[in-house]
Amino acid sequence: MTSDSLTVETPAGTVLATAGPRSSDAVVFELGGAMRGSVHVTGTHHPQHWDRFTAVRACLGPVNAYQTTAPDDALPRLARGHSGYRGSLTLYPDVTDRPQVSVYPMETAAGHELSPKTAATLTAVLRACAEHVMQHEDLPAILTASQQRDTPALLRFLDWSVTHHRAEAARLEAEARAAHPARRAAVTAWWTVARWFTASPHLVLLVMLADYPGSLSRHISVMEWWAPYCLTDASREHDHARRAEIEAACLRNAQIRQRARDQNLVSPWLGEFPQIRGGCTPTQIPLLLIVREGAGTPPQPAPSRALHGPEATPDTGDRPTMRWLMTLGERPRPDLPRFAAIPALHQARALALVDDFDHLFPVLREWRQAYGDELTAWAVQVEADDVTDLPAQLVAGWEEEGDVIRLDTERGGYVRVADYRDTPARTGISAQAGAGLPVWTTSE
Repeated sequence: MTSDSLTVETPAGTVLATAGPRSSDAVVFELGGAMRGSVHVTGTHHPQHWDRFTAVRACLGPVNAYQTTAPDDALPRLARGHSGYRGSLTLYPDVTDRPQVSVYPMETAAGHELSPKTAATLTAVLRACAEHVMQHEDLPAILTASQQRDTPALLRFLDWSVTHHRAEAARLEAEARAAHPARRAAVTAWWTVARWFTASPHLVLLVMLADYPGSLSRHISVMEWWAPYCLTDASREHDHARRAEIEAACLRNAQIRQRARDQNLVSPWLGEFPQIRGGCTPTQIPLLLIVREGAGTPPQPAPSRALHGPEATPDTGDRPTMRWLMTLGERPRPDLPRFAAIPALHQARALALVDDFDHLFPVLREWRQAYGDELTAWAVQVEADDVTDLPAQLVAGWEEEGDVIRLDTERGGYVRVADYRDTPARTGISAQAGAGLPVWTTSE
């Protein structure tokens, strides 16, 4: 970014802001005129989506206030004032691409509240600097560098968030289960007191039957709605956990793409998949057209029969090329560690479309680094040239696809491959649950 000067009209007077040379993830503006000091502008995630780096944040001072604290004497101040100021502003697009502003409360270096005139001046300067960066051609590079910088901390937070929300959901579900017997016990106790009162009326018994805060009657009333309330809250916690899990997966996918791009393992073109479950749309899917390097090639499975429609015919040039489509499986049952479900394509945490079967193994190696040592993937031969434009028949019937190859990564860097193509259906073996027919075991 070349040196650019801004003229900002504020309630305190005209402020001049000059952009310095761009660093990898930020631009620092030097202030003049009615203000002295610096404004630091960097990329950040959308306030409502942890995985979408589409916003910029302007901080008062020469550094990123979310990473370090600027000394008091380095904070910007009014030309005729002596107090430094702290605060930040985030500029981001809404769903219609209109700019929206979120202002973090501003204060003096001593922690005092600002006057409306000073607050309006600082807000105007921060917004002008943020808008300048948002409209500059270097914005994509700033956002990419900012995402790489913030991803490790965001992943730690999102992983904690998934664990926290799941624990809260489990606690609420346990309370809902306990509410039913508690209510039955309270109702039984109330009727017991009622029978005592009928047999021998007494003021103490009448008080026990009355409805007031803390009484048996009030406890019964609370227990009637407590179970549904807990289940509703538990469902909300599960939704929060799923959203955090999806956003973490999106960030990990971006890490995989960047690592593969840095190692020249992936083509520079990256598409967008139309929808990810939980409302996280759209998002990029990693690892297209992987090129295998290093280790030797494992045995190539025999070509499978056509997966959709009539038997495959030689490529005429008008039809898509036969490639391998692989999706990351899910292991939703801890009681059955070998059980692995095939998620719908629009719900898959990661997809890969490669030219040859042996190209799947570098993908698995990257997925292991992002999702853990032991995972399951499902691969199918398809006629497709673009992972963002898969055949509708394949997308609709993916979860029921029987002609699949299952790949399980195991400790020690091994991959167990099981071929289900042309396997007769029988009890105990299915594409979604069984361990499969082992074909070979090879090291990554």
